[in-house]
Amino acid sequence: MGVSLATIGNHDIDFSSGFLKDISISIKNKLDNMVIKNSDSFIKWSQLKWEAFNCKITDERMEKILKRKDWDYEIHNDDDWQEIDFYGPLYLELSFNKTYIKIWDPPDRYENWFLYNGDSYRNEWRKYFKTIVNTFSGDRVIYLPDNLVSSSIYLDFEGTYKELERNLKKEYGFTKKNINDIKEKDFSNGNYLYYYVDELEDID
Repeated sequence: MGVSLATIGNHDIDFSSGFLKDISISIKNKLDNMVIKNSDSFIKWSQLKWEAFNCKITDERMEKILKRKDWDYEIHNDDDWQEIDFYGPLYLELSFNKTYIKIWDPPDRYENWFLYNGDSYRNEWRKYFKTIVNTFSGDRVIYLPDNLVSSSIYLDFEGTYKELERNLKKEYGFTKKNINDIKEKDFSNGNYLYYYVDELEDID
């Protein structure tokens, strides 16, 4: 098992009412009307490439991927956790809870995201991240390892997004301002980039 990228964005959705059906409908309406500027170019290419890499692509599956336009959802309402999963065009997936938006795509390894995929690839996905969080009055995402690393426990954090970010900084210190400044040395010789806060300020 490797360490994959977990991308979580902030939002202003009020989950306090507990009416998850109403919350889901409101989120769906915004997602259905959201414009992903690079969806017909880069996102489509990237998602189809991933499907082909996993040998999942068939003519029928290709047709479903290209045909789907709206977002569907599934509500999870457990005693100690409430979350709404959304499944959208091009097999994009999102999950919403009271603390953050989990952005499931791209399905990258954590270190690869920073070191090996290239700035152009990463920035195209960052455009998508910015579209998602801006749609729900957010302005940033945090990159975390999804398992095997101590900071991955923050994926289960139940406070506010600001508290999550503050706790990460307190425990692991501040990270570099510019994502392009992250190098291999940040993952070697006892160093590890436990998280990164991306304010997406350089993305149009």
